Amino acid sequence: NKTTISDRLPALHLFTNAVLAAEQAKDYGLAMEVMQHFWNAILPHLHRSNERAPLKENLLKVLKVIANLAPDKNQKLLEISAKQQKEIDLRAHLYGALFITLAVYQAVIYVIYLKSIVCDF
Repeated sequence: NKTTISDRLPALHLFTNAVLAAEQAKDYGLAMEVMQHFWNAILPHLHRSNERAPLKENLLKVLKVIANLAPDKNQKLLEISAKQQKEIDLRAHLYGALFITLAVYQAVIYVIYLKSIVCDF
């Protein structure tokens, strides 16, 4: 029984709203905990190009929250704990997912543009 991104969108919206609530509470730890669940929910769908587009809006929202809440951005890399490294890894994975989503979207727009040029001849 394979789930589609459409099946998971309600849950993704709830995770996104939970991250937004964590932002209002200024609770970085809670935001990161919810982000882990968000990541686990989207991971099975990242390899399917037709299922990445619906993720874009939620990814943009949650990554903006995490960027706003992130503690001491100037901390030296040698002082990072294992927990902080896990959080950094999660953020990197989410930015990677956003990049893939945007890259595919841009590629589709470009293909449509090229088809319109070719059809004009």
